[in-house]
Amino acid sequence: MRFLRAPASVALIMAIVAVSGCGEAPEQRIRERIEEARIAAEAGKLNALGAMLAEDFVDDRGNDRAAVLAIIGYYVRIEGGLHIWIRIDEIEITEPGRARARLLVALATGPVEQLEDLVRLRAEVHRLTLQFEEASPEDWQMTHVTRTRASLADVL
Repeated sequence: MRFLRAPASVALIMAIVAVSGCGEAPEQRIRERIEEARIAAEAGKLNALGAMLAEDFVDDRGNDRAAVLAIIGYYVRIEGGLHIWIRIDEIEITEPGRARARLLVALATGPVEQLEDLVRLRAEVHRLTLQFEEASPEDWQMTHVTRTRASLADVL
C-alpha cells in the first residue's frame, strides 16, 4: 500500500476540473468534469488531466503542473493504478471568472463500490479546496489547491 503515502498532489489531481460546455450553469459543468477527471486519473490519461490545469498551477506543497502529472503517472504505472472516491461538498462562484470547489477525496488500493470498501481498503482521505479561473467563456482551469488530511469517519 505504498501509494497511499503519496504526496497530496495525487489526491488533488483526482478532483481537478476543466470546465467546458455550453448552456449549463458553471456549478453543473464543474460537477460533470470532476467525474471525468476521476475517470481519467484512474486510467492514467495524463494529457487529459494536464489540459485541466492552468499553466501557472501550483498546489499548497509547491508542486507545479508537471510535478503533479509525474506523480500520478508514477502511481498508475508502478503501483498498479488508483481507485478514487469523491464527494463534492460545495461549489461556489466566488466572483465573476473565479470559482472554488470543496471536496472529500479518498484514495484506495482497490475498486470502491460502496462506502464500506473504503474502510476495508484503508483508504487515505483528504479534504481539498480547489481554485478555478475562467480561461475563456467555456473553459475553466484549476489554478491552486490546498489539502488537509481527513479521516474515514468524515466519509461515513
